[in-house]
Amino acid sequence: MYFRFGPTVASSAMVAAVLALSACSAAPSFSPASRSAAQRNFAQQSLAPAADACSTNTCIYVTDRYLYAITVYALTAKGNVAPVRVIHGTSTLLNQPVGISLDATRALHVANFGSNLLTVYAPGANGNPAPTKMISGANTLLNGPVFVALDSTGKSYVANWYGNSISIFGASASGNVKPAKMIVGAKTGLFEPLSVALDASKNIYVTNYGNGSVTEFGATANGNAKPIRTIIGSKTGLNGAGGLAIDAMGRIWVTNYGANSVTVYARGAAGDVAPILTIVGTKTGLSVPDEIAFDSSGKIYVTNQSANSVTVYAAHASGNAAPIRTIVGSNTLLGSPAGMALR
Repeated sequence: MYFRFGPTVASSAMVAAVLALSACSAAPSFSPASRSAAQRNFAQQSLAPAADACSTNTCIYVTDRYLYAITVYALTAKGNVAPVRVIHGTSTLLNQPVGISLDATRALHVANFGSNLLTVYAPGANGNPAPTKMISGANTLLNGPVFVALDSTGKSYVANWYGNSISIFGASASGNVKPAKMIVGAKTGLFEPLSVALDASKNIYVTNYGNGSVTEFGATANGNAKPIRTIIGSKTGLNGAGGLAIDAMGRIWVTNYGANSVTVYARGAAGDVAPILTIVGTKTGLSVPDEIAFDSSGKIYVTNQSANSVTVYAAHASGNAAPIRTIVGSNTLLGSPAGMALR
């Protein structure tokens, strides 16, 4: 996704743009061209009250990795529109935020890749708020936390890029706590895991950037567990597998950084299987697509790191489909969009 040079099918130019960290350094090797302008805009951004349209309506929450920010948009937002809310500033402790999920109360749970830290913000958080809760420290075994998913009980599932692992924390976990469970070991097939998602049975799905695969684990998986199923091979179309979502029918949706595409697999797919549909082509606006999500009507939302945009597609989009809406432009404050959640 962004982190280091390693085994990948993406071109060298794509790797340089996407991985962001050089082979010999843990510091970012580039900054988005719009960074300084976006930071000026953050300083000028007025704050909405805690109770706003997003307090009761579904909105789009986007992490901005290199601007250390979270921007929030109305679900119907399009064009060069200003966010409804912006979370940004030193009190937030945001440090290369990537993954984001919202719980049933609309509290925000964020994985900070730059500091091995999970931060939680109150519902309606805006401006420069301190986290209401943090998970951090040696006991947590967080090691390059990237994406985070929540189940219906509030448990957190965290993909660790450097640790080749999935850490699972209880809903009440806080501070320097050990994970309740951890999926890690040679049998897991985890290799530079990025996104993590759950299906209705709480089976755990993971995209693995390092070996171009999607691994599925049972709901009770722990330790050096073998996947139930793995999607991998030349027919799959996986190319820099990154963002991940499971739809209401159990289909598996994956963004591919190296191919500027979204590939979709049938429920229960395994092995070297072709996608049942693919969104790809010059009309799509996909440009290093990071994360993917759906609204209640099935519309498809994708963050695009290189285009500093969020593209929205019709529920049954396929092929070289143009977005029905795009959030893009200087007013949006998007500078390096990464994770996304709809709630």
